[in-house]
Amino acid sequence: MEAINIQSLFSTASQFVIPSYQRAYSWGTNQREQFIEDLRDAVDRYYLGHFLFEKADGSDSVCLIDGQQRLTTIVIFFSCMQKELERRSVSGDDIEMTAKRLHHTYIRDSFTKKRRFKTVDYDDAFFLNEIIDRSTFVPEEELTSSSQKRIRHCREYFEKVFEGEEVSTLLKWTNLIEQASVTEFKVGSKIEAAQIFAFQNDRGKSLSHLEVLKSFFMLQIYLHEAQETQEDYILRLNKAFEDIYEAIVRISTNEDDVLRYFWMAYSTKGYFTEKPLEEIKGYFKNKSIEDLIGFVDKLARSYRQVEFIEKDKSFDMMNLKRLNNMALTLPLLIKAKVIANTTEQTYSRLIRLAENFTFRQAARGGRAAIESRLHGLLVNSWDDVSFNQQMNNFVDRMRWDYWNDNELRRVLSSGFIYGNRKVCTYLLWRYEQSLCPQDYPAPRLNWEDIVRKESLEHIAPQHPQDGKPLASGYGEYKNLEYPEEGIETGEWLHSIGNLLLMSQSQNSAVGNKDFISVKLPSYESETSMLRQQKEIRDFVDNPATPCWNKSAIERRRNHIIEQALKMWNIDKI
Repeated sequence: MEAINIQSLFSTASQFVIPSYQRAYSWGTNQREQFIEDLRDAVDRYYLGHFLFEKADGSDSVCLIDGQQRLTTIVIFFSCMQKELERRSVSGDDIEMTAKRLHHTYIRDSFTKKRRFKTVDYDDAFFLNEIIDRSTFVPEEELTSSSQKRIRHCREYFEKVFEGEEVSTLLKWTNLIEQASVTEFKVGSKIEAAQIFAFQNDRGKSLSHLEVLKSFFMLQIYLHEAQETQEDYILRLNKAFEDIYEAIVRISTNEDDVLRYFWMAYSTKGYFTEKPLEEIKGYFKNKSIEDLIGFVDKLARSYRQVEFIEKDKSFDMMNLKRLNNMALTLPLLIKAKVIANTTEQTYSRLIRLAENFTFRQAARGGRAAIESRLHGLLVNSWDDVSFNQQMNNFVDRMRWDYWNDNELRRVLSSGFIYGNRKVCTYLLWRYEQSLCPQDYPAPRLNWEDIVRKESLEHIAPQHPQDGKPLASGYGEYKNLEYPEEGIETGEWLHSIGNLLLMSQSQNSAVGNKDFISVKLPSYESETSMLRQQKEIRDFVDNPATPCWNKSAIERRRNHIIEQALKMWNIDKI
């Protein structure tokens, strides 16, 4: 192990390469801001930590095993610094010479034209264009990974900071980084690197459970496998993690959450998993290396499956995702496709089942109860036949368990349903879908607009405009003699029968105004975007002289509930 500085480090190799099995660039706002704060606070010394390299015999390039986040940031830093110094320089002055030296030392060799740094393969073309050559600009919406966005945001952040500093400060920071103390250790094989990395921590950002697991697996190969086959197993492990890291940059689900979901599906712990990392380590202390590699191969498939799920735009999957509780379902979907290898028919059935029980659970509540009920389905399904049998058992249980049809009817009938806005919105969205004919399958108002703008309308307003609901086309709000008959005294105000989806602009326009002259014409106009608005007149006592009263609300509530029982019909799963 040798203590040197960054400038010396870059003189030891013609090129630094991030191998494909390494994770992509992951530094975000906190890390890059801390990087600059450290420079502001530094007086004359700066420390950048330890770097671990693998150097093959006969090559003047090295692979970076540990420290890639910091080294990538340093290259971005010098690329931005070069650009800023060039902007402020005069031809031939010292500032221009410094900019040229930075380019030669850290960006691209002026003589051989070889660039000094290559990132992981799937981001390297972007990095070459964005940081090394600063050539064609790619719009952010066209970037293909979250790591590419982080690279760009780091560049933009450094450029913005540098623009506001004096030249003397920029030169000071340049010197601090170039003279920053580092320790390096070069090994000749991935085996040695695995053993060392297993006992290391990353200075810039804490290791994820996935990264800790990777180093643990590499160490198990080193400790327990014959030397003749170690290299082959390391290559297989690295290929699996290359696939994992490629998927990670394309998914929004946290990488450690995917690891947890997969372990829930793979093990007998199921939904009772508590500490997946420790549980996995304990499991593989007595397993063969071939078992370990098989596990990692399936783990890689799980990340690709999550990517597929996130991109799936099918009707049933989109509705399931709109319930916003995929943590409940992802272990089952991973189990079905990655471990049980179910048919598409079985997989589609599982999606419909998941949407059904997720909605029922959301309507009634009780997360802990549903996980205990799902546990048997998860841990006892290992192939297509057992998956269907377990789903049959689960459906049978749904007929009498706490989320049965009678309970769903009771919950949806309650005047307190409005307190569960997510369920109200989703129920009315599914109801809208049911009103659309097959040749016009989608509502004109999309789900994202509804959720973003909280567009739930009270047909009978919570606060009548003039305090005289009868004069405004509404039934009586308070009936002290027969409370059930009053919209407010009978708790019909927040009933699902009195709630309506609509756009934010339409909601603002009709507000608490007259039902006959303002609201109803708005619902029935050609510009009305949802079919559930156009059918409101069908629920009043007399369509010729419409009045929105308790009877109309009750009639519409019962109709929507009957449609809900059809949409979430257990017999159709």
